[in-house]
Amino acid sequence: MAAKWALKTVETADAIGADPKSRSVLRAAIVPLLKARDYDGAINSARDAAVAIAVRPQYDLSAEMREMKPELTQSENDWKTVDGEQVEGWAIVTSVLPALIDIVALSITDESTGYTLLASLTDKCREVASQQNSDSWQAAAQALTDLATGKIDWSVESRPVSNDDRSATTRQILLAFGSGFAGCRAPKDVFVQQASWTPWLKQYFGSSATQSAYVADGLSRYWLAVLDRDSFYFRSPQTTRKDFLAAADKHRIEPVLKAVAGGLSLSLPKWLNDLLRDQ
Repeated sequence: MAAKWALKTVETADAIGADPKSRSVLRAAIVPLLKARDYDGAINSARDAAVAIAVRPQYDLSAEMREMKPELTQSENDWKTVDGEQVEGWAIVTSVLPALIDIVALSITDESTGYTLLASLTDKCREVASQQNSDSWQAAAQALTDLATGKIDWSVESRPVSNDDRSATTRQILLAFGSGFAGCRAPKDVFVQQASWTPWLKQYFGSSATQSAYVADGLSRYWLAVLDRDSFYFRSPQTTRKDFLAAADKHRIEPVLKAVAGGLSLSLPKWLNDLLRDQ
């Protein structure tokens, strides 16, 4: 059902017209494609949507309409060129990251299928990296490969990187949310990796309730699976489960992480406490 709905969305986008910006409707197809685990379709749609958003707006308007709506002409004039790697980064975050979170959650209960899906996602990233000659996609593919092999020095990967280094940023965010793959790291270490990106996720997915909910639901599934498998890491597992389920019902990232922090009895830094206070 999800795949059929996504295909209909793609067909609608293709029929809208030649204006590339109109293809941003493809963003609506990403989550159904991810739910169907159609990584080829999800990544292609994410790239089309990202490219469309980055295209300079051009409105086919009469002089009279432009006089009535001067803000449209202003938006054309104010447009600034978007760096190509930034566009690719948008596509990675809206497709590869949510797909990875889903795969990591599954890997806790079905490790074999988790490895198979991770390999499929990695292959698609390598394909796009080759086609687009993109450093960001190459960084994504290498990060996924390293998660599969486990050849990661977390003391190095946890060091801050410049936001201007798109490849390094891509690698770090994928490693952060992939760090729990197959239960290879202690839950507290995984949480620390995830929590450092919470403000970034809140800002990035704030404009899309559907994508934000999909990411939050994936995190909920992961932490519930970890609780069921390794309950000894958590204080009062029964109470923690209730807190996890209550947070999951909100379909938002912040309540999920707040419940995890409580379950793991972690003392949070002030900036994260402030962010989660009212969640």
